[in-house]
Amino acid sequence: MQRSLGVFISLFIYCLILVRMTDDFAEGHFLPGLTFTGAIAMTLCGILLLIYFIHHVSQNLQSDNIIDNVYSELQYSINQIFKQQKEEEDATSSENNAITKPDMERKLVSTMNKRGAIPLKSPVCGYIQTINYAHLTKVMKKLDGYLEVSVNPRDFVVNRMITMNCHTKHLSKEDEKSLHNGFTLGPKRTPIEDPEFAAHQLIEIALRALSPGINDPYSAIACVDKLTAMICNLTQENFPKGTTYDEDDIERVSYKTTSFQNLANIAYDQIRQYSRTCLAVQLRLLEGLIRVAEQASHSTHWTFVLHQKQMIEHSLKQQNLIDLDKKEMTNRLQTLDELLKNGG
Repeated sequence: MQRSLGVFISLFIYCLILVRMTDDFAEGHFLPGLTFTGAIAMTLCGILLLIYFIHHVSQNLQSDNIIDNVYSELQYSINQIFKQQKEEEDATSSENNAITKPDMERKLVSTMNKRGAIPLKSPVCGYIQTINYAHLTKVMKKLDGYLEVSVNPRDFVVNRMITMNCHTKHLSKEDEKSLHNGFTLGPKRTPIEDPEFAAHQLIEIALRALSPGINDPYSAIACVDKLTAMICNLTQENFPKGTTYDEDDIERVSYKTTSFQNLANIAYDQIRQYSRTCLAVQLRLLEGLIRVAEQASHSTHWTFVLHQKQMIEHSLKQQNLIDLDKKEMTNRLQTLDELLKNGG
């Protein structure tokens, strides 16, 4: 859109300048033929660009493409979070693999600073978009203290709200300001460090598709498929532990982290609640649980599958279904029961 608008404006300004310059050639014997030919050629290119632009907009307005774009953004956000976690773990792996008794004593000395917490209140309000944990770790190493971050990226912070608890003997105004500089606040949520934001966007599309005014179960099913793919990918990941260490392998910052159950339940809960009158979406949710159960390898994965299966089953049993629909429901529930029995 921006490129197309820039080309159109540039062509318009060029033609205006050219019209003004033609006054100098009205009575002369020389006309800038190459200039006029270039203007005509660029105008024709602009028309082709307009055709392409209309085609591009019409394609991007299709629900399937919108859902796929949001899913790609969700996957990128999740990958960035786990990539950052891996980099932090690699940075401290050498120390963690060889912890000696003096190291343990040094950790114990450090944890003594956790007493007498100093609450730090936010000087501004807004949504937390990113938190620079590496910066916070450096500041706490300089202070030889320990920091507890009590908020997450995605949280809305008001003025004078406690966002951190600092365990250190002394904290100057400059140090407090430096700690606050580790937070990036803005007027809206972003998916930079907030995978729940992109997940909520997919959920919002599904909920609007299920509304009586739109009644588009196909788009809701597409959202369920993408969310199921996200959950299946999460079963292969190790979630952040919520702790950072300095170069001496001393714990400096603890923070809240997202979990598999939290993200997975967010993905399914609202759609499950709103799809009580749409059997096709409920059956698709059961199929999604089957796909997750096939890749589950941890107790939290099985707990999520069992919880969602019981909720959907309870909702389906309250409906008056014909025999064919009951058979479809029973087949999926039996498949889930077998997977839970073998793996859970």
